[in-house]
Amino acid sequence: MIWLATGSGISRWDGSGFTNYYLEEGLSYPSVRCLAETADGDILAGTDAGLNRIHDGHIIKDSAFADLIHEKIWSLYIDGKNLWIGSRGGGLLLVRDGRTTRFTTRDGLASNSIYQIVDDRRGRLWLSSPVGVSYVRRVELDAFSRGAAQSVHAVAYGSSDGMATGQMHGGIQPAGCRRTSGELWFPSARGAVQLDPAHLPERRPGPVLIESISTADTNLPLTGDVVIPPGRGRLQIDFTACDLIAQQQVSFRYKLEGVDDSWITATRSRSAYYSNLPPGHYKFRVMAEDAGAASASSEASISIYYKPAFHQTGWFYSLLAALLMGAVWAGMRIYARQTNTRFTLLLNERTRLAREMHDTVIQSCVGVSTLLEAVARFQRTNIAEAAQLLAHARSQIKETLEEARQAVWDLRHSSGDHSPIDHSPIIDLFDLARKLGDEFGAKVETEIEGERIPLDPLMDRTLLLVGREALRNSVSHGHPALISVRIAFEGVGARMEVRDDGKGFDSDFATLESHGHFGIIGMRERVEQLGGEFTLDSRPGEGTVVTVLFQAHGTTS
Repeated sequence: MIWLATGSGISRWDGSGFTNYYLEEGLSYPSVRCLAETADGDILAGTDAGLNRIHDGHIIKDSAFADLIHEKIWSLYIDGKNLWIGSRGGGLLLVRDGRTTRFTTRDGLASNSIYQIVDDRRGRLWLSSPVGVSYVRRVELDAFSRGAAQSVHAVAYGSSDGMATGQMHGGIQPAGCRRTSGELWFPSARGAVQLDPAHLPERRPGPVLIESISTADTNLPLTGDVVIPPGRGRLQIDFTACDLIAQQQVSFRYKLEGVDDSWITATRSRSAYYSNLPPGHYKFRVMAEDAGAASASSEASISIYYKPAFHQTGWFYSLLAALLMGAVWAGMRIYARQTNTRFTLLLNERTRLAREMHDTVIQSCVGVSTLLEAVARFQRTNIAEAAQLLAHARSQIKETLEEARQAVWDLRHSSGDHSPIDHSPIIDLFDLARKLGDEFGAKVETEIEGERIPLDPLMDRTLLLVGREALRNSVSHGHPALISVRIAFEGVGARMEVRDDGKGFDSDFATLESHGHFGIIGMRERVEQLGGEFTLDSRPGEGTVVTVLFQAHGTTS
């Protein structure tokens, strides 16, 4: 069986006659460029408009060739399950298991027009093209088709390698062949070209050269170590090989020591790009390898110093650490001060509550207790006296309740508010003095000097509580015969004096707090808290004088 490809279809000679295949029989295009026979006896016909399959004498549609309908097919090579297709302008195509892989100059080929595909049985496919003859290793083609590689390396041969010309002929089959001896033959513009894959010309790669280094579109000088000022953007390093022959077959690998852990293969671009590099010293290395001389390579390198900005220096970090430590220390000081302030306020509040309890409820309860004890003594001997004392106890209990309500009011309201149960402090103090005099058999004198002026409510209450404490201390401890309570208004201030002629005591050594008595201390704290002056003068056998003075500047603070 003989198959003939012509410019007007396909003809088949079976020994007795010709059978023609044209458009009517399903041929995709009249001009047939190449033919190939598959392992199962089918005929593949490459045309200027795709690939056709002839099975059992009929042209059939093959879904695997659907994507090739616009391809100008110039050559076919079948290798087991692999169908290699050389096209005009479309590069080299591989059809395997219904999947098509395309190789072009962008992937490393020497040309996108393939006249002939020849296997040298040494793991290489030789391709003739308008720019010469080249080969590609099968392992690279297989890795690319599986997605394991991003490019292939075509090793080109031309006039620089001893060929008479690099301009090949083709477009129809055959445009090249392999002899049984292994030699390859290709037609050219100046006759047949012979290549022996076993004895190829020795190739040596040209030296690699770092062309330029730039940041932010600014070229940096390549003399000595390259210094990059701080704050620059992306780093670009351009490189090439000093070889004017077959540039496309030179491959590059590069590495920036300190950044890249392994070599990076440069695919289509002969540039390396780096962004956001931290300050420091780096060394850029680039290696050029010729696909035709895999055992030889050349390398170039250059040192790069990326200067740090101020905020990236050790001084800045030290300063930042010092500021942070200072801020922590200041925060701890502020926290300790606030803690001490809160503790002091809490302590003052507890002291105030204790003072309020002592000067109001406790003192009143002591008075009631004293009256009830007297009632118990007189209820059998003097019923009238006992009844009078019991009436005083009832009155004292009512006053105690009112004082407790006043204390609760003071705790729940601001100092400027007035309790609805407020009374005149001076009248209350004078009434208390007279009651205590009646109870303890002492003469009481009260006196007001000057024109009375309104005082701060806290001052009024302080005069009442301090005066009451002084009166009760006098009758309880001094047993006086005469008690004098005198309040004088002097300008915009006031002076209160409580004097008795009792036993007195040594005021210089009065440390009654250690014995559980807080009266004198409480009086002094109340007065001084409002900015007033408190004095106590007492001598054994000479009585006691308690004086409180509030000046104009001694208002509530």
